[in-house]
Amino acid sequence: MRFKSRVAALLAGLCAASPLSAQDESSVTATAGYGYNSNPLLIPDGEESGFYELGGAAAWATARETYAFGGLAEARIRDYLDAAIESDENYRAAFVIANAGEADFTARAITLFNLIKSEDLRAEDALQRGRLAGTKGDLKPFIEAEVRTSSLGEGNGLFFETLRYNRGTVSPGASWLIAPWLEVGMAVEGSTTQYEEADAFGRIRDNKRVMPSVFVRYGKGDLSLVGAVSQLQGTWEGGFRDVDRTLFQAGAAYKLGKVTLSAEYSQTPQDTNFLVSPLTIASQGQVKLDWIVDAAHSVNVWARDLKIAYLGSDFMASAFSYGAGMSRVLNENAVLSFEINHTEAELIDGQEAERTLVMVSVKAAVQSNGAAGPAVNAQDFASTSRRRTRLD
Repeated sequence: MRFKSRVAALLAGLCAASPLSAQDESSVTATAGYGYNSNPLLIPDGEESGFYELGGAAAWATARETYAFGGLAEARIRDYLDAAIESDENYRAAFVIANAGEADFTARAITLFNLIKSEDLRAEDALQRGRLAGTKGDLKPFIEAEVRTSSLGEGNGLFFETLRYNRGTVSPGASWLIAPWLEVGMAVEGSTTQYEEADAFGRIRDNKRVMPSVFVRYGKGDLSLVGAVSQLQGTWEGGFRDVDRTLFQAGAAYKLGKVTLSAEYSQTPQDTNFLVSPLTIASQGQVKLDWIVDAAHSVNVWARDLKIAYLGSDFMASAFSYGAGMSRVLNENAVLSFEINHTEAELIDGQEAERTLVMVSVKAAVQSNGAAGPAVNAQDFASTSRRRTRLD
């Protein structure tokens, strides 16, 4: 099967991405699962299929007197028993270096690679990002810069199309620590995007964007809050309408004993190949409950609402999903997990589709003395590509 042929390559890649030595801190995890998806393509009257899933990650980090560096490689493959359905694959890697010790500033540079492959999406990213931030006093200036090259393959409304582009971004700003539990700040993000080729209709989607924003963070006791407001303004070539859009982001989390309640809402601009739209705006809200039952058991339930607006048109796609999961610690190195979720979607053409997914998986981990260097976090990968959020 396709799945078996990829297992060896995946494990070999993870081993190669995790160089170990006596002075390195490292960890390796592997996940294997089996599940059922009632409609993998999320289309009206879609075919059902079982699937296998294999995932893994390898991380290493090293600290020196004045600097620290580390890396992370992750891979996930979901292969369907129905050979007519394309497998879902996601590969990503990051390498980071940062200063260490006492300093008046923090400096951090990260290199990221990301590859996504599925039935309706092909995407690649390679980027270099750097951040410099002050550490002294209550007012802390910062500046972040990024260069990237990307490709995005998706349906443009008539057929599948892949476009390549390059982008440079600069984001200066400052944050002010009003109190140990309250921080406010502002930033201005400016970017220039150049496409390497015209789209299928002969249009170049080159664009320039400016997005000022203000944000606030609160954290005291068991309650944490975040909020941000941004104004996205952009000009496009190729006859596309200019963009002037207010975007919001908010989040809250409250811990009550062994239970954590969280809610978040975000509006995110995303690149698209859709024939009449310069951008899409993904508006997503989610509520979640996490319950740590005891040292060996945990449970979570969640619900999420997603709407994708295609700017410059009246087209819209939406999905409402809900689900639950539970896990049991088998031993110090292994965790057994179960999840079930259901999605009800309205597609861009107005048709409706739904899907139920059930999956059981086992995750095994081997760790050596924790991590000594700078961490690669989820936010690093979250910004690798502002592309279409999948309805499922």
